[in-house]
Amino acid sequence: MIKIESQQILIPKQVYIGDRAELRVTFVLNSELAQKAAQSGQLKLSSEYFARSLDFTEYEIKSITLSNTGQNHFILDISFIPWRTGLIQFPEYNLTAALSSTKQADPNHEANSSSSTSSNASDLSLYFEPLEIVSLIGNGESATLKKSAPPLLLPGTIYRIYAQIIVAIILIIAIIRLIVKHKAINLFFKNRRLLRKYKKNRRATEKLLKSLLENKSSTHAGSNCLDDHDCAEQIQIAMRKYLEIRLATPFTHANTSEMAPLFNKTTQGLLPEQKEDAFYEIVAAFVRTDFIRYSKDAKFGPDEKSELIKKLLENINTLETEVREEKNAAL
Repeated sequence: MIKIESQQILIPKQVYIGDRAELRVTFVLNSELAQKAAQSGQLKLSSEYFARSLDFTEYEIKSITLSNTGQNHFILDISFIPWRTGLIQFPEYNLTAALSSTKQADPNHEANSSSSTSSNASDLSLYFEPLEIVSLIGNGESATLKKSAPPLLLPGTIYRIYAQIIVAIILIIAIIRLIVKHKAINLFFKNRRLLRKYKKNRRATEKLLKSLLENKSSTHAGSNCLDDHDCAEQIQIAMRKYLEIRLATPFTHANTSEMAPLFNKTTQGLLPEQKEDAFYEIVAAFVRTDFIRYSKDAKFGPDEKSELIKKLLENINTLETEVREEKNAAL
């Protein structure tokens, strides 16, 4: 048989197993058969004129039609359903025998069995290229089955993910606030440490003054404080150390006459009146203890030392009252 030069296209381009598809073969035909086919317009041809028997386990031929698209130009349209994946190929088709068996008045008339099984060397035939068929889940590149994908989320884990997102958001907000409030937080902890320092300083000073009040041995002096000169000195040492820590000002190196100006410079007049009065009473106690210390025959009067120390304890309590509200002031 003589092979007809042709071009073929598959519609659709990607055919899945079980889908209906069309193989369209275009060719030019110059013969008496072409005139007969052109007069008919569109012919329905039989599937009996393939060169060999069709394999119906691979595909099913639904229809074969021949259409004239112009002068001596034709399209052979084979409608089929593939039943397996991979490459399938139709046998060559004897166009001469197929057209000879048709009648113009009856295009559906099929040739008898003898014509369908015989062919001549001069008959014109169409040859077909192999067709690739993919499975329903194929992607056009592989006909093998894809592995089943695991579930994106395990059942019940969505709430855990939401909780983690919420916790992460809270942590981010907290970190941002810590960065923004960094100075305020540092100031808060600094003030807390300062308050503990003030509390410790107050307890140590009150303990020392009470030991002097009871004429007990001073841990700083190392003596029994039976002498008024020594007691006056120990009172000043304790109060100077207390004021230096409490006001962050070097009162241990200041004379009694320098204490009031140093106090005013430190506080800038921002303290309440009762606290200023308490400080000046402490200064007055320094004036009296200076006299006891540096006068040869000076001594405390009856109960004077006791009253002086009790008054100093009251002054300390006044300075320490409501210390939280005054931490931003000069104290």
